[in-house]
Amino acid sequence: MSEDYYERVNPHLLAALTDLENKKVLEIGCAAGQLGAAIKQNTQVHWTGVEITEDAHSKASKVLDLALLANIETDSLDLPSQSFDKLVLGDVLEHLRDPWASLNQLREYLKPGGQVICSLPNINHWTVLADLLAGQFTYEDHGILDRTHPRFFTLKEAIALFEEAGFVLERVESIEVEHPQMKRVVGQFNSLRNILGIDHANFEREARTYQWLIHAQKSAG
Repeated sequence: MSEDYYERVNPHLLAALTDLENKKVLEIGCAAGQLGAAIKQNTQVHWTGVEITEDAHSKASKVLDLALLANIETDSLDLPSQSFDKLVLGDVLEHLRDPWASLNQLREYLKPGGQVICSLPNINHWTVLADLLAGQFTYEDHGILDRTHPRFFTLKEAIALFEEAGFVLERVESIEVEHPQMKRVVGQFNSLRNILGIDHANFEREARTYQWLIHAQKSAG
C-alpha cells in the first residue's frame, strides 16, 4: 500500500458532489478527510466522516466537523437515524465483507428522500478481461484488483446491491481511463461476444468503464 493511500481525493467523486449548501453529509471511509475538507473550502456543509484507520482518523478529525473511528461492519455508530441529507461511499463497498448488510444499515441514517453517491470499481473492465484470458488475476497495491478488495461488482450486480438495500437508482456515470489499446481490445471482445451469441448490448460501455459513480435516492418504503 502506497504512503499516500489515505491522502488521495477522487476527482470524479469531488466533481459529482454538488448542491450541498447547508446540508448534512455522512461519508463512510473518509480516510484523512480530504474529500470533505475540499468541499468545505467553498460550501457551507456539515460533514461527518467515519474511518477505520487510526492515523487517517486523527487527520480527519482536524478538518471535518465530526470524525468517528469505527468499523461499520462491527461497531455501532453513535449517530441519530434519518439525520443526513447525503451518504457518500467513495471506494468503500468493495472493501467490506458484507456490503449488502452494511448498505441496508447505512440507509437508516438518511432523511426521507436522502441521497447516496457511490464510486465503485468495475470488475468487467477490459483490462481484467484481458488478464483473465492470459490466466491472470493478480492483486495489486491499488486499482480494480487492489489487494484489500474482497468484493467485486459488475454494473448489474452494483445496481442490484442498491435496489435490494432500499434505494431507487437516479443515474449512473461511467468513468473511463484512456489507454491506446482500449478501443481495439474492447471491439475485439465485443465481436467475440457476438460470435458466442451473448446478449449484452451495453457491453462496450461497461468494458470501457474503470469505475462507476452511482447516484440513488432512499426509497419511501
